[in-house]
Amino acid sequence: MTENPHPSDADKERHIARIRKLLALSGSSNEHEAAIARHRAEVLMEKYAVSQAMLGQAEYGSGDFETDTKDRAAWKHKLFGVLGFIFGCATAFYTNRNQKLTYTFYGKKTNVEIALYICEIVHRSLKNSWKRHLNDLRRQGVRPTAKAKADFYYHFAIGVSRKVSEVFQSMTAQEQASLDEELTESAKQTDHIPEARSRAVRGTRRDAAASFAGYRAGQSQNIHIGVGQHKSGQIGVSHA
Repeated sequence: MTENPHPSDADKERHIARIRKLLALSGSSNEHEAAIARHRAEVLMEKYAVSQAMLGQAEYGSGDFETDTKDRAAWKHKLFGVLGFIFGCATAFYTNRNQKLTYTFYGKKTNVEIALYICEIVHRSLKNSWKRHLNDLRRQGVRPTAKAKADFYYHFAIGVSRKVSEVFQSMTAQEQASLDEELTESAKQTDHIPEARSRAVRGTRRDAAASFAGYRAGQSQNIHIGVGQHKSGQIGVSHA
């Protein structure tokens, strides 16, 4: 059976959806899988004459990332805000019907899709890193303090923020200008949303061990720029 050289609109949309999924997978922490996904996306784009505009690169949209709880912890605002920033997305948050705090990313559709995918990876890594820290404490016969988890999560977010800052500083002036333009356009989609605040971090004595472990885990995310995002590369993430 030969393939129709002139696919219908429905077929075109199916191809575009597949390419978008491959582009999202190109941000995988597995460099080999990411390279394969990126290559397949490029092959399909050429085969079916799919442009960046068709993929929604020139169109703006939004997507939601649901957190595990309803509280407005400061670490959530910092972590998802900075991940939105480096992908050129504006962010807002609300409590959904499941009573979970949910972050909405606004930006170019392709950027939003990849941002949500990376958020899933980083959020999963955060939870796994906390579990490893707890196991380390148990092996040492140490009981975690009441503030341990909150301090670990908050300083994980600080570690990721520091890593994102390094990524931004490594970008060329042209890439930074392109990102700034995307952020400006993305922010226009949130003009109708009233400003809301996250829960402030209390000034009580912090858990130093948890804070250090969380910060180190956040910095280990190794967020990087590859091929296809902000004129010169696609941002992905890998972690230990």
